[in-house]
Parts: sequence; structure tokens; C-alpha cells
Amino acid sequence: MLRSARGNCIVSSMAPRTQSPALRRPTWQKFLLGAGLLAALLGVQQAAAAKKSKKNQGVASVQDPKVDALIDARQDLVRECVIKNGIQKGATVIDLNVQLLLSGEGRVADTSVTATTNGGDKKGLETCVGAALGAIRFPSGLPSMSRVVRTWHFAVK
Repeated sequence: MLRSARGNCIVSSMAPRTQSPALRRPTWQKFLLGAGLLAALLGVQQAAAAKKSKKNQGVASVQDPKVDALIDARQDLVRECVIKNGIQKGATVIDLNVQLLLSGEGRVADTSVTATTNGGDKKGLETCVGAALGAIRFPSGLPSMSRVVRTWHFAVK
């Protein structure tokens, strides 16, 4: 309420204070709301962590001399891919990281090839190496969904 110089009362045009619905709740409801939000955030984080662990669940690394011998037999094809798609196109350093996911029957279920190079056709190199190694028929009897990891480093002086 405002007063004029004469002491008369002037009605104020200010609206009454309003609070948001969340602030008008009793304290116990605010606590439960906060605890629920905290639980939801923790649940999302735990779900993300569980999803990451499920991605690698059931995948075992293979250290089998037969598997190594089959991959070594394909090294000539890998070198041809490196020369054709890397060195002949200007690359001087090439690093290949290959992951093969094998089924229990010995088939390649998934091939992941990552090439790090300072030139050349990176996508063509990855495709060529993936096709060369993806065609290998491994011995059956491996654990279902086994992983084989191989790295190569090529450099030209």
C-alpha cells in the first residue's frame, strides 16, 4: 500500500505473491520429489553402465595357434591392400587395428578394421583388409562369439 503526501491511502496495483506449485508443497513432498529425481539419475547412469558391460559380455579373446596360423596365412593379402590403397596413394605410415568376432562354427560374424594413416585411401584400405580377413574359415569348436585382435604397423622410408 502506498501513501500520498497528505496521508491518504492509495490502493496498490501490486498483485499478490504467488509461488510455484513445487514450492507450495509440504516439506516431506519436496524431500520425496528430490529423492525420486536423484534415484532416476542414478538409475540412468547404472543402465548406461550395464549396457556397456552387456556389449562385451560373452565375448572371449582367442589365443589359439590354429587361429594365428590362419591369419598369418592372409598377411600377403593384407600387405597387398596396404600397398594398393595406402603406399601407392601417398601414405608413408599405416597402422591397422583389426578385431574379428568369430562364431562357434568358425565363421567371421563381424569384422572391425581401423586404419590410421598419413595419406592414401583410408576407407578403401579398411574395406580391403576387412574383406581379406573376413573370408577366413576358422576351425569349429571355438567358444561362441570369440574375439581375435590383431595389429599391424607399416612404414616406408
